[in-house]
Amino acid sequence: MEDTSLLALIFWRTCYAILLILALPVVVIRQIVDHLRGQGRGKRGWQRVGLLLPATRPNGILVHCVSVGEVVMMVPLIQQCLGQGHSVTVTTTTATGAAEVERRFGDNVQHCYLPLDIGGFVARLLNHIKPAQMIIAEVEIWPNLLRACARRHIPVKLVNGRMTDRSFRRYQKASALLTPALASITCACVQGQRDYDNFQRLGISANALHVTGNLKFDLPDISQTAIDNLKQKIASPSRPLLLGGSTHAPEEHYLLQSLKKLRQQGQNLRLVIVPRHPQRFDEVVSLCKKDGWHVSRSSQLGERLDDQTDVLVVDEMGQLGAYYGIATLAFVGGSIAPRGGHNALEAARFGVPVIMGPSQHNNPQLFDALTAQSALFTITAQSDLDTAVYQLLTDPALFQKAQQGGLCVVAQNRGALQRTLQHLALLYDLLGPSNVIAR
Repeated sequence: MEDTSLLALIFWRTCYAILLILALPVVVIRQIVDHLRGQGRGKRGWQRVGLLLPATRPNGILVHCVSVGEVVMMVPLIQQCLGQGHSVTVTTTTATGAAEVERRFGDNVQHCYLPLDIGGFVARLLNHIKPAQMIIAEVEIWPNLLRACARRHIPVKLVNGRMTDRSFRRYQKASALLTPALASITCACVQGQRDYDNFQRLGISANALHVTGNLKFDLPDISQTAIDNLKQKIASPSRPLLLGGSTHAPEEHYLLQSLKKLRQQGQNLRLVIVPRHPQRFDEVVSLCKKDGWHVSRSSQLGERLDDQTDVLVVDEMGQLGAYYGIATLAFVGGSIAPRGGHNALEAARFGVPVIMGPSQHNNPQLFDALTAQSALFTITAQSDLDTAVYQLLTDPALFQKAQQGGLCVVAQNRGALQRTLQHLALLYDLLGPSNVIAR
């Protein structure tokens, strides 16, 4: 039996190594092209292959977030670490995540792109940063990174751990590779019982697992001043705002077609589109103009949005939260495009009714909770989007129920940050020994 397990481990490690070697030229070529064009990660993108690493302070906390959503989610926890004098290095995979780190923290944290999960690259990163511990957000399972941390006796903590049944089935196929890596995680704070069970089945010890809830319910506050300023520039009592947040193609097309239909039905809507990726800003503006709409860009706003503007394209990063604060209704992207659905809580916490497509596998428990409270409406076709918006705008009782439902779900699920902190070893600094829960 042990021989079979060893053979399976060797097989999967070999397959994984081959896959990474095949991916390496793609990463390098893409970096060269982006570098020449002045796009993407720029010169710092070479950090993806372990080069040009930034100056950092050793013996701090290394926090890994994939992109913008994870960075925003981790803001309160990072602030707690900084408040107690810890140095923090944040790694991301995307350029948008890096920009969000800069916007949120400036020079208070160090940033670095996480290298491709090749042994020499991650070893170079860890030897350079020399972290006292590492915190990983959600479901970033990189076997070579975890093994490298274990060899250096760097404790690894997983926070807001998420392991859907769909992800579990995918990871289970490579369990011979992943189980030894997951066993090195010393503390895993997960969102719910399903995540607990799936992580345990994949190899994390039950002693290391804790159900702490979803950190996204404890999102950092949006400046009321920023919301008020936007409201003064954009909002109009006679023009409801339909916000398309974190959109991908073809979601902007859906929204524009619905805007046309709703105008025909007498709804004087204004559409605000916030594309997920900055490289699509110009593309989305062109799409709107092609359809004949009067379009404005947020970066070119004066004191007041032109009354003739039908569509506002937000072509600035880090603004989505404030726009949710002034929206009447919200379509949350990555849900018609098969991306699993982005964060609906950003809208629900303002009592904004949410509409999404059927792709909701990123966080089914959250989406189910909002649906159960009539705060989220799922569509499968263009006509469903038209219908959902029209019903919410013309049925005050339905609209109010959706508002209250979203606020209720958020209120009932707060507290994950405090529970998470109570299970992290860095607690002795953050909360004081008297507040530590025995592990």
